[in-house]
Amino acid sequence: MSDEKTHAEEVKKTQPDGDEKKTPEAVPYERFAEVNERMKKAEAELEAHKKQIEDSKNKELEEQGKFKELLESEKKARAEAEQTAKNWTDYEKARREALISQLPEDQRAIYSDLPLEKLEKHVELVVKSANVKTHHGGGGLDADKLGYASYLDAARAFSAGKITKEQLKKIEQAFKS
Repeated sequence: MSDEKTHAEEVKKTQPDGDEKKTPEAVPYERFAEVNERMKKAEAELEAHKKQIEDSKNKELEEQGKFKELLESEKKARAEAEQTAKNWTDYEKARREALISQLPEDQRAIYSDLPLEKLEKHVELVVKSANVKTHHGGGGLDADKLGYASYLDAARAFSAGKITKEQLKKIEQAFKS
């Protein structure tokens, strides 16, 4: 140990005081190789982790893309359903107006709030009773007109499915004559 001290003192004496350079202590190669190997391994793990994070982000974006497609599909289905509902509402309104117009003026306000099915049934009963009361030339029921007061009433009955096309044509001929 004393030899080492004397050797260190000699080295100091040979170097000038102002230019004294400190040399790092040498690292044994085994230690250097071990640290270097650990660093390379950590860098490889870091790269793998970064790749995994990027893949999961891409997968998440891909799933969101599918959700976007699903959302678009649901929006389309909803728009179609809304259009169907609007068409039905328009039909029901037109049908209700047509039925109400077949009723006598004094009954229109009374029966206008009935559900469509009940209104159709009521109008059918009213039209039947009106048909029985309709007379031709003071005599009995006009067979050619099937009891309709006008061609318009017959056309409405045809659109409601109450009479056939042949019956409608027969009624038309009867009104033309």
